[in-house]
Amino acid sequence: MGGPRSQRLLAAMLLNANRPVSVDALIAATWDGDPPRTARRQVLNRIASLRATLTRAGGAVDTLTAGYLLRVAPEQVDALAFDSLVRQAATAPDDATAVAMYRQALALWRGPALAGLRGGTLDAEAVGLDERRLCVHADCIERELARGEADRLVPELRRLVAEHPFRERFAGLLITTLTHAGRRAEALDAYRELRDRLVSELGLEPGAALQALHQAALRDAPASTAAGPRPRPRQQPRDVPTFTGRHQELATIRRLFGTGATGPVAVVALQGVGGIGKSALAVHAAHRFADRFPDGVLYADLRGATAGLAPVSPLEALHRFLRALDAAPVRLPMDADEAAAMFRSAVADLRLLVVLDNARDAAQVAPLLPGGGGCGVIVTSRRMLSALDGAHHIQLEPLTEQEGLAQLTRTVGNERIAADPQAARELVHWCGRFPLALRIAGARLAAHSGWTVRDLAARLADEQRRLDELELADLSVRASIALSHRELRGSSDTVDRDAATAIATLSIWDGPDVSDMFAARLMDRPLTVATRALDRLVDASLLDSEVPGRYHHHDLIRLYGREQATISLRGAERAAALTRAIGWYVGTVWGTYPLLRPGDRRPETVGDRWTGDATAFPDPGSALRWLDDERGNHLVALRQAAANPAVPASLVIQLGQGLYAFHRVRNSWGDVSAINNLVLEVAARSDDGSALAVAHTDMGAALCQLERFDEAAEHLREAIARHRAMGDRHGHAQALALMGNVHQAEGRNQEALMCYQRCLAANEELGDLRGQAMNLGNMGLVWRLLGRYDEAQRAHERGMELFRELGDRYGQVIGLTNLASLYRDTERYDVAVTVLQECLETYHSVGDRFGQAKVHLERGMVRRLQQRYQEALTDQRAAAAVLRELGRRQSLAESLRESGLVLHLLGQSAAARYDWQEALGLFLSLGMRSEAAQVRRLLAPHDATTRPA
Repeated sequence: MGGPRSQRLLAAMLLNANRPVSVDALIAATWDGDPPRTARRQVLNRIASLRATLTRAGGAVDTLTAGYLLRVAPEQVDALAFDSLVRQAATAPDDATAVAMYRQALALWRGPALAGLRGGTLDAEAVGLDERRLCVHADCIERELARGEADRLVPELRRLVAEHPFRERFAGLLITTLTHAGRRAEALDAYRELRDRLVSELGLEPGAALQALHQAALRDAPASTAAGPRPRPRQQPRDVPTFTGRHQELATIRRLFGTGATGPVAVVALQGVGGIGKSALAVHAAHRFADRFPDGVLYADLRGATAGLAPVSPLEALHRFLRALDAAPVRLPMDADEAAAMFRSAVADLRLLVVLDNARDAAQVAPLLPGGGGCGVIVTSRRMLSALDGAHHIQLEPLTEQEGLAQLTRTVGNERIAADPQAARELVHWCGRFPLALRIAGARLAAHSGWTVRDLAARLADEQRRLDELELADLSVRASIALSHRELRGSSDTVDRDAATAIATLSIWDGPDVSDMFAARLMDRPLTVATRALDRLVDASLLDSEVPGRYHHHDLIRLYGREQATISLRGAERAAALTRAIGWYVGTVWGTYPLLRPGDRRPETVGDRWTGDATAFPDPGSALRWLDDERGNHLVALRQAAANPAVPASLVIQLGQGLYAFHRVRNSWGDVSAINNLVLEVAARSDDGSALAVAHTDMGAALCQLERFDEAAEHLREAIARHRAMGDRHGHAQALALMGNVHQAEGRNQEALMCYQRCLAANEELGDLRGQAMNLGNMGLVWRLLGRYDEAQRAHERGMELFRELGDRYGQVIGLTNLASLYRDTERYDVAVTVLQECLETYHSVGDRFGQAKVHLERGMVRRLQQRYQEALTDQRAAAAVLRELGRRQSLAESLRESGLVLHLLGQSAAARYDWQEALGLFLSLGMRSEAAQVRRLLAPHDATTRPA
């Protein structure tokens, strides 16, 4: 699998198997310390190298926007198989089955986790895995001890105590086992040895649980009789049988609770919307970590969000706790502060877990917190309890798809889920991966044995009835969300009431998220007022915000909001809100245009209607960042506006035209094509001839870059005809230049040159500096291909001067890249490499991955000519990885042809032949016959040597 870094990279992907992992996370795992500047590129290269190996092994690596996802079956990864077996053991019907599962899980271990791969972020992962193994080992031995296997367990426990001399749980198990086996003297020796170690090396006495075991051994009595008279309440409700997932949250709670030893009170605050599984997690954690709190578990449902019931007062909860601890005097104090002080005194020397479920706010919780010692607290609430000092806050999100499937399987049974796994995945999706919704769906399937999973999935696919379907007896997703909504709506606080209104208004928007400015326009409120309402919704877990100024709904909450919008807002009001918000969006997009394409005349054609309300940006970098943040909303805004007849058609047209500059800089031509498909439809519907001409032009540019040359030419001929008919000389020149690009891509260089010369003359007459610069660059490319290097250099240099005059950094780097190709052709290799390095840095700074790939391709060619073959191969591999991901077939074929040449020069004939064969297939699929013939000539000697005699 390669060297240590490749192995660490693979380990990081396997640790996140079937979950997205960002490139930044992979960099942190791969390098122990400060990563090199080339770390991102190295990760991409290593992923490309690992992809083939993983595919052969039965896995698959998916490329995502922000990173990668390794898809594997759970049984292919020991850690996943281990977790699966442990979960089965935890719910096994008897001890014998549980022990068999535990032992099977433990047999998967071959030593310390990630041995030999420590460093970077993997250290923490390895510690977590090892901790999990030790906990499971102890659980297994407890089950075996319950089956009366004490004598057999003694050697294994002695080994574990020797390996982990300060782990009190193993020592306790050894003492218990020896006591049960009738070996009292050895049990007392084991306790003395542990105490000596703790006192001499750590200055600590054994914990209360071990001291109780010691007393039991002294009395030769079972450990359970050594507890003494103090009550040890176990008030936590029954664990949820279908509880699934939440591994990360449980690991955090385990870390915060430590071993339950003396120290500051650990307070864990679980927050999230109703139905997200807060109470289930709290109860499960209370069962799972109860052994760390030998003095008991206190539990109280504080009814902070329970329909029809008043919240429990702190005084009432304190009285319950004092009675449970048998610490209540004959007459309980009626003052909350006095009762809280009595409670803190009663638990001062105890190691106790307190679960405060369904809290209303921090004021309700604060009096119920222990004051010190080794206690732990778990609080659940729909609101962010930010005023709870010292608490560790965990915001619960929906389950993953796999966790959702596991929950369904536990409820319905594997047979029905396995019969239609695709329908099961759809069902999880329609449930929004909410535990409550999945619980209802599973219960409905369990109650209707004649239903298939597909039957219920089809019912939930209908947005209009989904919330109706997610009701069963007293369980209801709608009612759970409505409870939080009603609380806001009935508040005396104007911010709460604004937030309640916003639930309906925000749901009008179809996009994946919403910015604060966009939301303010939807709500028709000043930004400050809107932001306060949005943040209040976040506090109430009815809206999420991972990034400042950006918000998004959970799917089921959005559906609830749409129901409310239908009730409270007329159709005209919904259309007006969309028009306001998308209108601001259009104006802001047009404001970015001159920053990204200085000198372009297109902004001059925009009317005032959509540019008056806009947010301005000081520089291209800030404009690009905003556009990147909004990228997922571009097509949504267009589609939603186009689908609503009450929204002006010009809104769609202006937004589509305004986005061209951004997608040109980002080289995202697929987006340009999708956008202009919509614009063409709307422009034709509204009979807008000017919009049709521009849309055909932009579509032609996109299709040319996407290597669909026949379709590009068809659109450009339509654009040329329309611009000519309207007397639009600027538009005509732009469309004609793009037609030149089609000719050039198809190898018709003379025809391309004629188009560019005609356009240049028109641009000069019109005083269009940008048009001149672009056409000079295009002419330089053709002249270079024709071997007229002096003319090519003059054209490129003049074009770059014009881009410099316009202040267009992106235009300059394109010209510089073309100039580097000229330096290669004229054997000025060192100059070419220097220029290409500058280009690479600029493309990286503007986020143009295609531009970066083209630089790698070009620099690889230069380095081959310099006989720097390994560096050349590295460049071509980097280029091919990105080009393959972007689907740029022509450039990929060129890169593969080049890598084949390098491999041939390195004496790796088989690898060279492999790359050339792929390049040949790509050139043939593109109809590029002369390039295909060139590759065939390269393959011919290799084919001859492999042909049978």
